[in-house]
Amino acid sequence: KAKESYIQLQEQIPQWQFLLGSHFQRIIRASKTIGTLDVDYYVDIDAKERGEPVHIYYKNGDSIIHGNKSSSYVTMMQYLKEEQAGKILTPVANEQLSILLNAGQFSYSELPLTFGLVFGVTGTLAPLSAPQRNMLQDNIW
Repeated sequence: KAKESYIQLQEQIPQWQFLLGSHFQRIIRASKTIGTLDVDYYVDIDAKERGEPVHIYYKNGDSIIHGNKSSSYVTMMQYLKEEQAGKILTPVANEQLSILLNAGQFSYSELPLTFGLVFGVTGTLAPLSAPQRNMLQDNIW
């Protein structure tokens, strides 16, 4: 909290001090978990040869996904770690830094209660057992 940049941020948006404080606590916790989580990620060092910025990618099942600033505070801390190791350029790492504010949430399970008809669920309903189907039919449809 003594950093000049944090103080400037507080001065710019004084009404959000509590929110800033809680998010910076999350950022600090994320920085302490780097290297302790069992997360498969790699730094695409070959991107330099292609003339592209170097980024972090995660293994997700059989696919690879780009880790960007909307992923998590852990991703942001991984960018800073790799920047300190000299694998990622400072401007690319700085581009990933942000505060992740949640603007709202809703439950997909509540959709059938709101709408009379829901499309696109046949693939997810096919493997249900008879008791599960009955529960859905009795409670939702």
